[in-house]
Amino acid sequence: RAALDEADRLVDDLGVEEQRHEVQLRKGRWLVAIGEWAKAAEAFTETEQTTSSAGLVAATALARAHRCRAEVRARRGRPESCDTDLAGNRSLEALVKFLKADAEAELELAAETAGSLDEVADHAAHLGEIALERAAAERLADVHRALDDRRRERVALARALRAMRSLERKLPTELRPTFLAHPRNAALLEVAGVPAKKT
Repeated sequence: RAALDEADRLVDDLGVEEQRHEVQLRKGRWLVAIGEWAKAAEAFTETEQTTSSAGLVAATALARAHRCRAEVRARRGRPESCDTDLAGNRSLEALVKFLKADAEAELELAAETAGSLDEVADHAAHLGEIALERAAAERLADVHRALDDRRRERVALARALRAMRSLERKLPTELRPTFLAHPRNAALLEVAGVPAKKT
């Protein structure tokens, strides 16, 4: 958090306005990572205002989708506010679809939501967006678990695990243990029933 605050201060001091939305977006993502959804929604709202004022259409759409998801998670909004037009930017479109589907899953765990997440995972895999495929598959497993569909939950977990392993293989060997020890990765390994490696 200190690094983000320092980056924010430098943007003010140096007047590098074109970097402000990047700092705001990173701050929002950091707040999401620690579960501060209401504060994240505020950060993404600021990002959306900044990018909109600067005429950055794609960045505004991304900030809006992040803000929508955070508001739903904070019990302040509805997924319908995520709707946006990103024709032509397939990677960003896939990310926005995931954010909306994740928001929908927070409110209604239904087969339709599972279908949306499955579609996002397929789209991400086609684009080579491994981290997004993993996120969508992991959230899909959550939905199937809540719907008490254990078979589909196992399939989704296996897909998320494969994606995580693919990300792991891209790292230098010496960094892989740290990657696997990250709370999110350790949680996936535990849920997927993968025994921890002995050190």
